[in-house]
Amino acid sequence: MEKDFTMQEYKVALKQPKRRKAVAMDRIPNEFLIEGGERLAKVLVNLFNEMKGLEWTPQEWAEEALRLLHKDKGKKNLDNYRGIAITSNVGKMYARLPPTDSRRWLKNING
Repeated sequence: MEKDFTMQEYKVALKQPKRRKAVAMDRIPNEFLIEGGERLAKVLVNLFNEMKGLEWTPQEWAEEALRLLHKDKGKKNLDNYRGIAITSNVGKMYARLPPTDSRRWLKNING
């Protein structure tokens, strides 16, 4: 049986998200995760452990919103844009935890 995720593992993963980044359809910014404190951390660790035990992840965490960002020069030329894929920040936190089966469940969410 796999071990549960720990608060320490969550806190290590929480060092990676950056502030002022785009949010996905769930509208949860990284700032919410970073500033959520011990109470939110406990809730998310419990949620992630429950999900791992059920071998389930939300479909929304596998969805991407594609956005075009203007790089420079004229805005009428599509070559002056670059695309970015925006995914759930909570889903990215789950994927940042130690690579037990969490990455496999995110990759195989539809299978």
